[in-house]
Amino acid sequence: KAAARILHEREWRRRRRVAVDAAVEDGSLGLDVLKRPLFPYQLAGVQHLAANGRAMLADDMGLGKTVQALAACEVLRRRGEASRVVVVTSATLKHQWAREIERYTGASASVIGGGAAARREALESDTPYKVLNYELTWRELQTLQNLEADVLILDEAQRAKNFRTRTATTLRAIPSRFLFVLTGTPVENRLDDLYSLLQLVDPDVLGPLWRFNLDFHAQNARGRVEGYRNLGALRQRTAPWVMRRRKEEVLSQLPPLVEQTRYTAMTEEQVRLEGGYRADAANLLSIAERRPLTKEEMQRAMGLLLKARQACNAV
Repeated sequence: KAAARILHEREWRRRRRVAVDAAVEDGSLGLDVLKRPLFPYQLAGVQHLAANGRAMLADDMGLGKTVQALAACEVLRRRGEASRVVVVTSATLKHQWAREIERYTGASASVIGGGAAARREALESDTPYKVLNYELTWRELQTLQNLEADVLILDEAQRAKNFRTRTATTLRAIPSRFLFVLTGTPVENRLDDLYSLLQLVDPDVLGPLWRFNLDFHAQNARGRVEGYRNLGALRQRTAPWVMRRRKEEVLSQLPPLVEQTRYTAMTEEQVRLEGGYRADAANLLSIAERRPLTKEEMQRAMGLLLKARQACNAV
């Protein structure tokens, strides 16, 4: 029964991919669905995600993986295939994702945080997008499993590059009809990084680990990895699920670089802090007019100047 279910799901995905690609080609399905227009390479990325349903987008940093993933989600929402989207990212990027969701889609997003009750309420809310950090997936696994998200987005997915870690195990336990893996570094140090990420997309892409190691690793008599082989075959096998573009490949589609210098006045508190640290540093450095500063005095002066700069940068 399990084998029959897997074969049925594969066939459903294949037919769906063909149907979505055909709809895009004949114009019946639009991909430019955000409040701001996308570049041609980004539209190709949207089609890759939306048509495959479960796929990896591995563009270089700065090429807009976030907006491509959001556009793909909006395409799925308009097709009636998705209503609940869960975004997993680093803790420092949760609120940025929420702002981007509202900015580009106009939809609301719940940022998951706080105590257990607040997290549970946010996850069970009616907002179409829920955003949480990787560490919270451990605590809220049961709720995420009950939620049965239509789309699961894994941002900065290299966090799960080791498939034996608690994070990777937890992510594999979260059910979702569609899954988008976003990373600028599909392979950081080892080829196993790619294997781990594709295990999240579809475990059948690369098969069991022993077969993957046998096919693509060069090992010595003791089983120690000494290099890689058959990389062309590996790229060919993963191509349907992995899209990667480097900046130099799409540079002609990007607008010219525009540099702007803007000056922002400091607040009264910043002026007070910066002035105090700078005055203390000046007093220390004035000693150097009479004698050389000791090592401790020099370190203290540099520390005061650092704090003065930090006061200017604080928000």
